[in-house]
Amino acid sequence: MLELFLLWLTLDPNVSWFRAMDVRPSLEKTLSDLQLDYLNLYLIHWPIGFEPGENPFPKNPDGTVRYDSVSYMETWSVLEKCVGDGLVRHIGLSNFNSKQVDEVRVERLGPELS
Repeated sequence: MLELFLLWLTLDPNVSWFRAMDVRPSLEKTLSDLQLDYLNLYLIHWPIGFEPGENPFPKNPDGTVRYDSVSYMETWSVLEKCVGDGLVRHIGLSNFNSKQVDEVRVERLGPELS
């Protein structure tokens, strides 16, 4: 006999795909790869993104990481839409300082978890 269990799945967008045009396609690919209709929690793991591209850790010749100028607020606005479209049930933050969390809290959907 099989027992029913609950699986809570939390993921985050790759830090190289924080731009608005990249967030949703990345989420949709993840959902397709995992054969899921939605995620329980999608969170922004870091308040800063890396330079976009296929390399998940782009580096300068001196070995330092190449950061992107994209704002986490741009990423957050797409996450809110993903909730509205049923692709994600909850959205949250990780590794943000209190000022950054407060900035996101004033949006239509504030972070549910941080």
